[in-house]
Amino acid sequence: MAPHFTQSLPMCYGLSAIGGILEVGSIAVLAVPDAREKEGTPIPTWLSMVTLASNVSMQLIGSLSSNLIAPWFGPVSVVAPIYFSATLVFNLIIFGFILGLEFFDRIMIVGTYVIAIGTVLLQVVGPGIQDGQDIGE
Repeated sequence: MAPHFTQSLPMCYGLSAIGGILEVGSIAVLAVPDAREKEGTPIPTWLSMVTLASNVSMQLIGSLSSNLIAPWFGPVSVVAPIYFSATLVFNLIIFGFILGLEFFDRIMIVGTYVIAIGTVLLQVVGPGIQDGQDIGE
C-alpha cells in the first residue's frame, strides 16, 4: 500500500520556497570563496572540497523538496512560481545586500518585488486543494 499524504497548501508553499532558498544558498557557498580568491586570499584545498560538497548537498535537498515532495502536498501550478520567486528574492538579498557581490539597479529590484507580490497574490486567487488528488487513494 502506498503512503498516504493529505494535501496541505502551507506545506506545499513552504517546501517550494525552501527549494528556492537552498538553490541560492548553494551558489553562494561557492561564490564566497571564489570572490575571496580573486581578492588574493588563498583558499585551502580542503575548503574547496567542503564548499563543493555543500553545494551539491544543498542543490540535491532543494531539488527534492521543491520538485519532488512539494507537489505531493498541493497543486503543481503553484510550485514553480513560488520556487522561482523565492530564488529571485533571496538572490537579491544574499548577493545584493548581504554579500555585496552583485549590483542590482532600481529596475531589477522593483521587478523582483513585482514578481514576488504576484506570487503572493497567486496564493490568494490561485488553485486550492483539489479533491481526489491525494496519493495513495
